[in-house]
Amino acid sequence: MSSTQNRPLPSGNITPRNTIYISLIFKLGGTVVLYWETTIIAMFLGIFNLAWYIFVYTPLKQRTAYALLIGAFNGAIPPIIGWVSVGGLIVDDHILLVASFMYLSQIPHFWP
Repeated sequence: MSSTQNRPLPSGNITPRNTIYISLIFKLGGTVVLYWETTIIAMFLGIFNLAWYIFVYTPLKQRTAYALLIGAFNGAIPPIIGWVSVGGLIVDDHILLVASFMYLSQIPHFWP
């Protein structure tokens, strides 16, 4: 895509192997920080969000523009992670409203 052709990997400024190493460091680091500094629920939500992006959204976005409806969940989960990190309940109406707003606001923002 013309919009991403100048990013480090497509432009050849970084190798695929180094990209994998760097991403693994960030993924492991983020998981460790969530484990040590927040709650176990926040850590599992972070792992779920990462897995959803890699294994569900990424394959779908190569097949259909409607994958955006699936991928928008990845933008709705971080506020929930923050909420449960400070002791909030995952089913609290307030954070579910914020997460719903985040989900819905991504659709017009990214729709092609």
